Formats: sequence, C-alpha cells, structure tokens
Amino acid sequence: MLTGILPADDASYVAALNALLAKGAGAAVITLGGAGSVTLGDDGELLRMPALSNTVVDTTAAGDTFIGALAAARLEGLPLFECMAAGARSSAVTVSRLGAQQSIPTRAEVERVFDLTIKTEKRSRTMAIKKLILDLDMGVDDAMALAYAIASPEVELVGITTCFGNVRVEQSAHNCLAVLDLLGRPEVPVYLGADRPIKATEPYTPPASTTLIHGKNGIGGASVPASPYEPVGATSADG
Repeated sequence: MLTGILPADDASYVAALNALLAKGAGAAVITLGGAGSVTLGDDGELLRMPALSNTVVDTTAAGDTFIGALAAARLEGLPLFECMAAGARSSAVTVSRLGAQQSIPTRAEVERVFDLTIKTEKRSRTMAIKKLILDLDMGVDDAMALAYAIASPEVELVGITTCFGNVRVEQSAHNCLAVLDLLGRPEVPVYLGADRPIKATEPYTPPASTTLIHGKNGIGGASVPASPYEPVGATSADG
C-alpha cells in the first residue's frame, strides 16, 4: 500500500488521494470495483464516477480495462474526470462478457454501446512522451497491456512493479521479465511487490479456478523462454 491508508469511506478516500498527490503524483484515482472510482476536484472536493455496468457476467479484466482506457484518454489530453468516464464505459462493456483478453472492447465497440459520436478529427500527436510505470499481476490481460505499452510511441516504459493476483508475485515478476525479453525490452527493471494482502499471514495463492482463464503459468500456458534477468531485489511495496 503506497499511502498506508486503507480506503474505506469518503474521509479515507480523500486522505489517501491527498497522500498520493503529496508524494508527487500529478493526479490520483482510487478504483472501487462495483462502486466506481473517486478522485479530487480542483477545490479538493471528492468527485465520484459511478460504475456504469447494468449487466455483470464476469468481472475478469475489468480493472485492467478501466486503467487502460483511462490512461489512453489521459495521453490524448482529456481532463481526468473525462478519463475516468472513459474507463467506466470501457469496463462496463468488459464485465458484460466472459473471459479476460476477449472481453476487452475496442474503442469503436465502447462508442457503439454508449451511442457516442465518433469524432473524425485526429487528436494531436505532438504531445510530450509520458514516462510510464506499470503495476501488473501478469495474467494474459496484463501481458497484452505490457505489449501495447511497449509498442506505443506516446509512452516511455521506465519500470514495472508486480503484485499477487492472477499468479503469485514471484511468478508475476518472472512472467514480466520473460515477456519483456521476448519483446526486446529486457532493460526495463521489474520490482517485486507485496506477496499478500495487508492482514494476511501467508503469501497469497490464487484459487484453482484462475488457471481456467490464465493457465498454470499465468500467461495462458504459452511457452515463453525464461529471461536471464532477475527482479530487482528491493520490493516495490517498500517504496
């Protein structure tokens, strides 16, 4: 936990968001699952973006979709609250479908579902390249997110922090290293994150059902050569 504050109510949301901003973040958003997401307005007031899903079939990859859509909108220069709306719309489509990678919608699908006007003008591509750190539990959906980040001309991937989720944190880190090596970016540092929830006494082990989606190795059973590199020793949870 970056702030040491457990987001449990409006007061703790505000405290955690302010703590993140005090650490130097240019903007901060807390995702709340089915309760939507929150951020701070210009006057420090709490702004809430509700979840927009009416039909929930499978929540796999919903959080990743939200973050990806929010980041894409932010890179296009949209205000933060509009970026949160983009994330909410995209994740609403994701949860209406089964699966992980195949449930993530294209922009055109999101615009069609929400009856948005597809703008024909191109957004400026002259913006400065943004430095990017990804926090991944490295299932198949995160492997796709990593590939997109590496391929994007608009971001510079400067590091990866790992966490438990689809796989244990050690497997997550080694999956990140292997995919980075496969995609020609072995120099990107990978840091081990927390291996368990805050109040847990033992490292987190994913439920057996996770392998139905992400395979035993977390990346769909794909045979990716192991990287010769190791995660950076200090854990990202200490930062």
